Amino acid sequence: MKILLSLFIMLFSITHSNARVFHAPLPGFFLNIQQDNLLPYALIAGGSKGIGYSIAEALAKRNYNLILIARNEDSLVAAKNKLEAAYGVHVEILFKDLAFENAAT
Repeated sequence: MKILLSLFIMLFSITHSNARVFHAPLPGFFLNIQQDNLLPYALIAGGSKGIGYSIAEALAKRNYNLILIARNEDSLVAAKNKLEAAYGVHVEILFKDLAFENAAT
């Protein structure tokens, strides 16, 4: 849970009027993200359903590309397809359970 909370705090915060994304170098998987797209990326843990999906949708409306992390593969694929179709942003998905300490490594 501490990892999940840290990711939310470190990478972005939503305010009433806008979204702020803190840009930091990302290792490994994130180096494969499309470099030709100039839109910024936001990482959302739990982005396939509920509050996480709502945050993803709010950021997609603001033209942020997304990296969604969640446990359920079917929900992630559905969220990816819906967000890409509705907002024209690029969505990467990762199947991880961040409840486990070594999941983020």
